[in-house]
Amino acid sequence: MNLKILNGEHSIMSADGEELGKTLFFYSHSRDAIVINNNYTHLDKLVELMETYLDLSDRSKKEAVERTENDVIRDWFAFLNRVARIRRMLYKSMRH
Repeated sequence: MNLKILNGEHSIMSADGEELGKTLFFYSHSRDAIVINNNYTHLDKLVELMETYLDLSDRSKKEAVERTENDVIRDWFAFLNRVARIRRMLYKSMRH
């Protein structure tokens, strides 16, 4: 799978939409990367949303989830929270 780096700090990448089919995005554990379907119409906005959310403090993330009425976006935030949790555990294990 050919990946294009969209954001190096948060390891957000895009992949060919034909390879991903109907999948919008997923977490690749082997690459520690969020991989987004590059055929998504609003790719830039989705990346910006992910960057912004991942930069928030835990308290601000909680407030963002509570204030978001759109269930799809709330699901996206839950996904990003799981990725952040995986990364914390991964980096913690690497330090030991």
